[in-house]
Parts: sequence; C-alpha cells; structure tokens
Amino acid sequence: MEIEYKDIPLNEMRYITAGDYYRVALTKWAFRSARLRNETYELLIFFHEFVEWMLTQAHGIAEEDIKKFDEEHIDVDEPGDLPDAPYHNEHVIAEAFERMLAGLLGVDWEDYEKAIDQAFYFLTSKTE
Repeated sequence: MEIEYKDIPLNEMRYITAGDYYRVALTKWAFRSARLRNETYELLIFFHEFVEWMLTQAHGIAEEDIKKFDEEHIDVDEPGDLPDAPYHNEHVIAEAFERMLAGLLGVDWEDYEKAIDQAFYFLTSKTE
C-alpha cells in the first residue's frame, strides 16, 4: 500500500474541510491537510485523518459515505461530531489521539483550533 500526504491550500480541498483522505488507486490513498503555515498543526490534522482512516477501514465504513455525509453537513464545523455521522465513533477516537499528541508536542489546543478557524474565515470571507 502507498500513502501520499500533502498540505494544500484550503480552497484546493475536495470540499471545505481541514483534513481529508481518499483512495486514488487500488493500493494508494491520498491524505490532505489544509495549509496553515504551521507544520505541526498540519501534521496534527494528518495524524487525525490517518487514525480515523485506519479505524473506518477496520470497521468497514466507506470513504464515499464519509464524504457524502460531510458534504450534506457543510454548515456544521465538524460533521464527524454529529452522532448520526457514519464515522462518529472513529472521528471522536481520532480526535482523542490528536489531542493527546498535541499535548505531547506542547501545542495549545485553543491556539490550534483558532488557526483552523482563521483559515476557514479567510477562505469564506474571500468568497462572499
């Protein structure tokens, strides 16, 4: 299996999200995180996506179902937090690991979330 990771501008994501993963070939997966001009933050997003992906793969949750749910709930900051998300449990567990890693790296969670929020604000204010 091959895994490709890139941080990219938020407006180049498949849909508005801080992190994403999807199959690009039978044995290749792509992982994307929004470019935040902070490599640690970007890698924390990747870490979350990787853990979530591993769990959804193990539990038979299709990436297409995740993308469809996210796109249907674009008005929600974090669709995976919704109890009816097909990947809710996997998302919550991935966030717990992400928070743990952030703490071990000395990342202030509030500052991290602000950086993500600012990227979204900047993107949406440019399109209005």
